[in-house]
This record gives sequence, C-alpha cells and structure tokens, in this order.
Amino acid sequence: MTSGARSYRLAAAGCVAAIYASAYPVQFVLDFLRAHNLLRLSIASIALVVSSLAVAALARRHAGQREWIVLALVALVYLVAASRLDIVQERIHLVEYGVLALLLRRGLEPPGGGGEARALVTAFGLTALAGLGDELWQGVLPNRHFDWRDVRLNAISGALALAAAIALAAARSAAPGRPEGA
Repeated sequence: MTSGARSYRLAAAGCVAAIYASAYPVQFVLDFLRAHNLLRLSIASIALVVSSLAVAALARRHAGQREWIVLALVALVYLVAASRLDIVQERIHLVEYGVLALLLRRGLEPPGGGGEARALVTAFGLTALAGLGDELWQGVLPNRHFDWRDVRLNAISGALALAAAIALAAARSAAPGRPEGA
C-alpha cells in the first residue's frame, strides 16, 4: 500500500470516527440551530463550501469545458436530491457519506492503476456498511433513533459521490488533446 492510499484510508477512518462521535452531541447543535431559525442557512453554507471546493479543484487543474459541464450537471443532481429530503438536516448525509465514499475509493485504488471497478464497489460497500453502523449506534443513544431511511440515504449519498467522480474522470479523459489520466 502506498503512503497516499494509507493517508486516504486513515482519513476515511477519521471520517467514520467523527460521524460516530458526533451522533449524540450533534442533536443538541441541530436543536439550537432550529430554535434560532439557522438550520437551513447552516446546511446551505455547508453545501456552498463543498461546492466551492469542487470549483476550486477544477480551476486548479485547468479543467476543460466537458468537466465544467459535468460539474454543473452533478450540482443539479445534488440540488434535486437535497430538495427531495423533507427533513432539512438529512441533507448533511449527502456530504458526510459522499466524502467518506470518495476517501475510501482513493484509499482502495491499487497502485499503478487497474482495479478501479473493484475499488468503487468496495468503497460503496464500506460506505453503506458505515452508514448502517451509524444508524445502529444511533439506535442505542437516548436522543437518537435507528432509521432505515437514513441507512438508505447514507448508501445513496456514497453512490452519488462515486458516480460524480466517475463522470468527472470520464469527462477529463475524453477531453481532446489530454492524455489518459492527466
């Protein structure tokens, strides 16, 4: 395993630890934000930060037109997905389990390429498993509860992020005059 893969795996483990550790106290934060009418603004701010990071990453790489179009389509998919969630704080699942899936994917990529499909499937499976574990953990906490809808949302959030990464990579490799993997 390369040091880069190890770093991504450690970051993924840290992500899971942060999700699990925050399960109890985050409810108090959500209640406070809701009571002060700041919950929607806070969730929208998180989405804006994540979107800005994606735009900055493409700008830093001098992305081509196809990548920008794909990013715009990905943003549209996320907007639709977020708007379909009736409970505002559930939108954070799109971020936390999306980030986890991407970290796992990078941590599982074999050195020298190849094996991308296996890394994607494994990253998705581990993300879904972490989401199930999160809900099982919440089921024993006094201020939370187990919810199968959230288990499904966690898995979907990971799948969306992985699909977005695949689409962006395909747009990058299809760009004229760009070598594969550039």
